Amino acid sequence: MRNSLLLLLFTVATSAFAHGGMTWIYRHDGHTHMRSVNDHAPDPKEVAREYGDEFVWLARGGQTHVILDRTVLARVEEVFAERDQHTERLDAVNERLEQRVEELEEITDELDDAVEDARESVEERMRAAEERMREVEREMREIERDMRAAESESNHRLMEIVESAIASGKARRVD
Repeated sequence: MRNSLLLLLFTVATSAFAHGGMTWIYRHDGHTHMRSVNDHAPDPKEVAREYGDEFVWLARGGQTHVILDRTVLARVEEVFAERDQHTERLDAVNERLEQRVEELEEITDELDDAVEDARESVEERMRAAEERMREVEREMREIERDMRAAESESNHRLMEIVESAIASGKARRVD
């Protein structure tokens, strides 16, 4: 059961990045964030050597751009900061849910050991534990929806920033 829950969380985390058809690298304060469509991203270290420690490099629709404008980069930083804060809140909720899952797994393990001695009683407790597990799974699905919505919103806002930067000439085409 624990492995299936971890797989669910991994699926949520990776599917959150599947939005849009844009490959991008965001470098800020020595940290690199990136998303690659079809593994077509350059080495982030190479891009950083060319553009420094603060940039957004992106490729979409056959065009490659880099954003170095401080105003645009500050807006991108806000998007990532908000996403990180939201992720931290969801991680805290998820941690509590994982603790509940561990507790429920202990209960089900105990129940498995007691099956021979008190079958009917065990089955009743098992049903209650399974109902609680379904409640936890429902809550985890809600977190998954929230994570997808948050990622979609950040990608939407990032696209608005990128479009504005390109339209205003603050993104320089580099291909």
